[in-house]
Parts: sequence; structure tokens; C-alpha cells
Amino acid sequence: MDMEARLERLERQLASARRRTRLLLAVGGFLAAALLMRGALGAAQAGLEEVRARAFILVDSAGRERARLRMVAGVPGLWLHDEKGKLRAGLAATAGGPRLWLHDETGKPRLSLGVLAGGPRLGLHDETGKVRAGLSATDSGPSLVLADEKGGSRVDLGAWADGPRLWLTDEKGQPRASLGAWADGPRLWLGDEKGKSRASLGAWADGPRLWLADEKGNLRAHLGVEDKWTRLVLADENGKSRVGLGVEDRVPDLALYDEKGKTRMAMMMTASGPSLTLDDEKGVNRASLRVGSLGPTLWLDDEKGVGRANLSVGSAGPTLSLDDEKGNLRAHLGVEDKRTRLGLYDEKENLRAVLEVEDKRPLLGLADEKGKLRVGLGVTDKGPLLALRDENGKLRVDLGVEDRGQNLALYDEKGNLRAVLHVEGKLTRLLLADENEKGEPVWWSAPR
Repeated sequence: MDMEARLERLERQLASARRRTRLLLAVGGFLAAALLMRGALGAAQAGLEEVRARAFILVDSAGRERARLRMVAGVPGLWLHDEKGKLRAGLAATAGGPRLWLHDETGKPRLSLGVLAGGPRLGLHDETGKVRAGLSATDSGPSLVLADEKGGSRVDLGAWADGPRLWLTDEKGQPRASLGAWADGPRLWLGDEKGKSRASLGAWADGPRLWLADEKGNLRAHLGVEDKWTRLVLADENGKSRVGLGVEDRVPDLALYDEKGKTRMAMMMTASGPSLTLDDEKGVNRASLRVGSLGPTLWLDDEKGVGRANLSVGSAGPTLSLDDEKGNLRAHLGVEDKRTRLGLYDEKENLRAVLEVEDKRPLLGLADEKGKLRVGLGVTDKGPLLALRDENGKLRVDLGVEDRGQNLALYDEKGNLRAVLHVEGKLTRLLLADENEKGEPVWWSAPR
């Protein structure tokens, strides 16, 4: 078959290729190159050792150039044109590797494919010729890049050795979001228009975590979930933790921190009831409030952490206890249904004074350092009473005031009545007693 017949056959193949996809058009170009090579081989078989040319040009029946195989700047290439003369496909073997271009009806490149040193790359172009999508497979892994109408990268998806990642970028080129799946768990990152990290979400083997940051990149909130606990931490503009809310082993707790990060208030809800603790700037507990099965209780401590006051409300009524700097009980106040009682103690916790009101009857008792009651003062329905006792607890003085008069009784160390002073109206009587040889009292009186 001569060269002219071969060219006519090539034109028919190209006409058929136009009715197919652009990719088939490129394949037709490859076939054209192959046919040209066959023509060259046919010429060699006809007696020529080789055919040398700077270019091979294929034309259609109208004489229009449809294909060109030539060397450009030392690079062999094949270019295919449509019936209007627009470049539609190009194939070249550059120094960096082979490349393929497919063009639209206006001659703008819309698809590019190359096998370069780093790996194969595929590019999709818009109507202006800008690359809008790129697919590559490098040594690091495959990646997909999507660009906007200005050519700026907006989406970057890759699968690397440490896991796949997705990056989203705004129109200024700032990364705004990323999603990755690492070996230790997936992570989601969100950034603002300045590229500052604002939110991060991750899921590790021990549980998920969420971080939220302000415009300066300072961490402001952290939420974590593990097997037996869930915790939320809120921070101020300096990144210091100020609020902590958590649930651990089915026990919720709330903590408030000062600007130095020290715990100042803690609240929790246990099986026995809710509790609240307040600390000073040194971290010393100063107040505690708890509500248990017996009722609420409030503790107040000094700067050394020593309990100084205790207020509780039980089934019998409220009670208040006051302690000294050593933690010794010094005062106790209790209120029951029909009785109110105040006890005062010394530094050894010995009861020294009691003030009590029961059934509308007040009573005051004073005791010595051994706890012996020495003074008793009370008010009955008939009037006030005063009782004085010695160190052995023996009654020595008894003073009573009634409506009809006043009585003063004096007793000896054995508890025997030795003197009585009675005043009633205008009558004053004094009774004195001696002991006879049998130890029996012998009374005698002296009227006023």
C-alpha cells in the first residue's frame, strides 16, 4: 500500500474519532502516530533504510491540517486539531516526563495528564484554562486538589503513610478546616480568617476530645470523654482554667478556679448527698457545705485549715459548734423542739458554762475545770433560783425568790442544812442549826 492510501485511511479513522470522546480523539492521535511509523517502516521495506523528517502533517479531504507530529525545542510532540483548526489534543515527551493535553472547542486546555519524576498527575481546567482540580500519586501518597476561579487551592485531599487528610482553604489562602485520620484516631480542625486555630475535635483510644480557642489562639474550652468520666473545662483570655464540670464514676462535680488557676470552689453530688467546698487564694479549704441523710452541715475553717465553726440541722434541730485555733470545742449551741441549749468549754474541752431554756424555763450552769457543776441559776414558775456547789458537787447555797418571799439556805460540806434565811412580807426569820452528840441538827431561831 502506498503512502497516499495510508493517509486516506488515517483521515477516515480521524473522522470516526471526532464522533467519540476527547479521550478517543487522543487515542486516534496515537493511532495516527503509529500509522505514520508504519508508513516509515513501509518505506524502509521498499528499499529505504530510514525516513527522516522535521514534522509529519496530516490533512483532511479539504486540505486542513488535522494532526502534526514534530520536534519542538528538542521535545517530540503530537498535536491534533478539529475541523476548525482548533487544537484539541496534545501529546509530548518532555524532559520531566510524558504529558497529554485535551482542549475544548475554543482551544483552551481542559485536561492535562503527565507522568513526572514525583509521580503521575492529572489536571482539570476551567474555560479560562486555569487548573481547578488536580489529582496526583506521589511517593508520599495520592492527593486531590480543588482550586477556585483565581487558581487558589481551596480543597486538598491526600492519603499519606500516617493517614488520609482533608484541608479546606478560604479565598485568601488561609487554611480554615482539616480532617485527618491518624493511627491514634481521627481529628477535625477549624481555623478563622487569620489562620488561628479555633476548634479541634479528636477521637483517641481513650475517648474523644474537643478544644475551642479564641481569636488569639488561647484555649478557652476543652471537653473530654473517657471510659468512666466526662469533663468540661472553661478558661479565661489568658488560657487559665476557670471552670471545670465533670462526671466521674456517676458522681458529677463542678469546680471554679481563680485567675492563677487555683481551685476556689468545688461542688459535687455523691450518693450520700451534695457537697460544696470553698478555698482561699492559697488553696486552703475555708468552708464546706454538705447535705446528707441526717441533714445539711456547714464547716468553716481558718487560714490553716483548722475547723472553727460547724453548723448543722438534724432531725432533732439545728446545732452550732465553735472551735479554737487548735480545733478544740469551745462553744456548742443546740435547738430542739422544747429546749435550747448553749454550752461553753475551756481550752481542754471541759464544759464550763451551760445556758438552757426548756419548757419556757431558763437555766444557767457554771462548772469548774474538772467539769463539776458549781453554780446553777434558773427561773421556775414560782421564781428565780440560785444554787452554789463545792468542788465535790455538794450543794452549799440555795437561794430562791418566790411571790410570797425569799429563801436562802446554807449547807455544810456534808450536805446538811445549817442555816435558813426567810423573808416574807414584813417578817424576816433566820434559822440556824448545830449538831448534838448524835450529829443531829439542833435548830434555834432569831426573829427580826
